[in-house]
Amino acid sequence: MTKSLTRGLTTIAAVFTLSAGLAACGSQTKATAKPAAKAKIKLVVGKKTLSEQKITITKKETVMQAMQKHYQVKVKKGFITSINGHQQDPATQTYWMYRVNGKMAAKGANQLTVKKGDQITWTLAATK
Repeated sequence: MTKSLTRGLTTIAAVFTLSAGLAACGSQTKATAKPAAKAKIKLVVGKKTLSEQKITITKKETVMQAMQKHYQVKVKKGFITSINGHQQDPATQTYWMYRVNGKMAAKGANQLTVKKGDQITWTLAATK
């Protein structure tokens, strides 16, 4: 009977220790989680700024995903053709183009990952 009691107490102690250890691991993961990163998106039509907002981005979020999350966007063949009702017009060679931190983007919006602090400017203007 003593062996049985000792075995039972040992099992209870092991379960308690394991539970406490798992609980500590879970709270530690939450405490060390990184805060969400911020970026800024600006919309310009011609020379008029329509919108400028700070956004929260997730890890590996593309420019396209950020745009679809924060604006009404229409896409055709991988290109943004309309943002919040402002459509590009091939007849007048007016297209949406974007810059990241003041430089023309070298990749499509669905290929470029937004980074912390990025300033993305979308401009609807005639190309030459």
